[in-house]
Amino acid sequence: MINPKLSAYEDFGPIQISARISDEPYEEGKYAPHLHIKAYHTNRKKVVITGCVGEDIEMEVPRKFKRADMETFISICGKEILEWLRKHLDEERKNLPEPLTYDSKVPYFGKYVPIRVLPDNNGIGYFENNAVHLQAGLSGDEIRNAVLDLFGDMAYGILKKRLDHYAEIMGVQYGRLEIDDGRRGWGSYNMDTRVIFMSRRLMMVSQATIDSLIIHELAHGKVFEHNEGFHNEVLQVMPDYDDVDEAFLDAASELFEKGWI
Repeated sequence: MINPKLSAYEDFGPIQISARISDEPYEEGKYAPHLHIKAYHTNRKKVVITGCVGEDIEMEVPRKFKRADMETFISICGKEILEWLRKHLDEERKNLPEPLTYDSKVPYFGKYVPIRVLPDNNGIGYFENNAVHLQAGLSGDEIRNAVLDLFGDMAYGILKKRLDHYAEIMGVQYGRLEIDDGRRGWGSYNMDTRVIFMSRRLMMVSQATIDSLIIHELAHGKVFEHNEGFHNEVLQVMPDYDDVDEAFLDAASELFEKGWI
């Protein structure tokens, strides 16, 4: 049923949904696995799944396929698709850079800060005095996971304030904010529920980049398609958006090279 490939289809307008694949209720400040899906009607008789460059999933579906059919399909196959997506992303990360150590630096708001050992090695990790504090004795992968878990816990409170700030400026109402793992997809907007998803990895990029992504997602509350009207909405709030967006691509490439994505 699942036939992953890399391609994009733009000849049919998509049906788009975001589905969180989790049996646990959403908790503020936590991240939950989910899928962002675009479905295109074609002459196919079976559903074909496509993994894209980011974390989006594209589906070719029969022409009679409706949104309710998509939701049923995802409820049945969502976990399988999500597991394939994780394997696909892990394949990209086969050759990780040198393992992290306690002498390594951690990207935080576009700069690099040190890792320090918790006093008496007690408690869970936290961020204080411009440094990440972790338990001693962690391996390189454990350090990476501990940093990402810490940023996941911090992200909601920090991003929610910026989101509310720009939502008021732009006159956009959204449903809620959810923080996810977002390895390649940094943010998304669900047109139906008005839920905004943002990646915990945003804690690693500059404040200007965070603001540009927040403005981008909120602009979808006015113009869903990436057209000229959408671009104008963004530029009204951030005139240098294009420059910030270009710098973000460079920052994302650096994070990928250092094994954070």
